[in-house]
Amino acid sequence: MVLAFQVASAGGSGTRHNAFTGNPNVEKTPFVLPDLAGYEDKAGNLAHALAEFVAIERHVAMSEWRGTRHTPPERRVLMGETLLVRYIEADQEPECERNRDHQRRQQKRADAVAAHNAKNTETVPRAKGPRRRIQVVA
Repeated sequence: MVLAFQVASAGGSGTRHNAFTGNPNVEKTPFVLPDLAGYEDKAGNLAHALAEFVAIERHVAMSEWRGTRHTPPERRVLMGETLLVRYIEADQEPECERNRDHQRRQQKRADAVAAHNAKNTETVPRAKGPRRRIQVVA
């Protein structure tokens, strides 16, 4: 099982160790490289063959999609995958007022929190340990 790997820096002589944080249910077993030449894996029936074909096609399509979406926006525009747009407040639908109202409320709350923090600069030590909720039963 792969537990860690090294990445050699291009300019320096040092190495960096990263802990493997992938799927813990996947185990990579060792194999003998020359044995790959004799490896044959055939589907047992047409359904298995079609399922494998669809899985491979889907994998290729998703890889292409990820490759396109993870490129910078400037390159995506040049590729014809992204459109340049401009947000103009006056052109928005009336239903967008709820979004603007939410933004105003967020800003108002952020201002209130900042004012409170500025006024109350004294820090109170927090008790260590788990918080306990006390329930009063009448």
